[in-house]
Amino acid sequence: MKMWFLPLVSLLMLTRFLISPVQRQQSPVSARQFTLLLHRRQFSLQFIANGKRKQAVVPREWLIPAQEEKDEESSYLTSFNYEKRVSSFPIGNGRLGLHVSSYATLKQGSAQAAAGRDVFLILDPSSSVLARGGIERGVTKQRVRSEGCFTASAERYFIADVNGDGLTDIGVVKEEIQCLKNAGGDAETIAGPSYKENPVTWYVLQDNAWKLDPQFSGKFPDHYQELPLLGMTRSPVAFVGCSLWQTCDRAQWPRAANHP
Repeated sequence: MKMWFLPLVSLLMLTRFLISPVQRQQSPVSARQFTLLLHRRQFSLQFIANGKRKQAVVPREWLIPAQEEKDEESSYLTSFNYEKRVSSFPIGNGRLGLHVSSYATLKQGSAQAAAGRDVFLILDPSSSVLARGGIERGVTKQRVRSEGCFTASAERYFIADVNGDGLTDIGVVKEEIQCLKNAGGDAETIAGPSYKENPVTWYVLQDNAWKLDPQFSGKFPDHYQELPLLGMTRSPVAFVGCSLWQTCDRAQWPRAANHP
């Protein structure tokens, strides 16, 4: 009995060892492995690789494009307040996708304004080389109260293998709370606010960058995962919608007549 028992235990332990790496590749998105650092106007990513602490320089232009920074000089709110936490996820070719996010809010004033951005990078852990992810959508989340209407917009991000090639793609769903002019075009008559959810659009991973592929628009695969929020507990749309309509159930939020 003992002679058969020990080999059986060893076999079970070996089987568990062989299966574990596959399970780890399918593990959830992590927001603990990478930290975004800012020192003297220069960005870098800090992480642990092979038991050693490493840093990879992130060109400032990737996170704060010079022209867009100039355009915000007269604004009372910056959209470049980047969160230190960074989400990471395997993309299927030995590299990692990184989600970097910024968000800032006005603490005072009736506008209750907020703005932020989302940037995607690709890291080769073996060489610590970073590449731009290819998804550059400017200001991706904002809210403001103006002319008696509280408006907001935000993007939700999903990861999945939408085209079945074994690589991780990124889906974007833009949500909006908006006020619209009435059909008569009278600028003094405003309809809303109302909620709108746009169909998902997919950026497919090709040649070490995500590229928009319209053929998958409006479609979700059987398996996907939503990326977590960074630097906030609720998106601007959730903040405004939950406050306006006293419920966070989007199904109960009013929609414009032409946006079911």
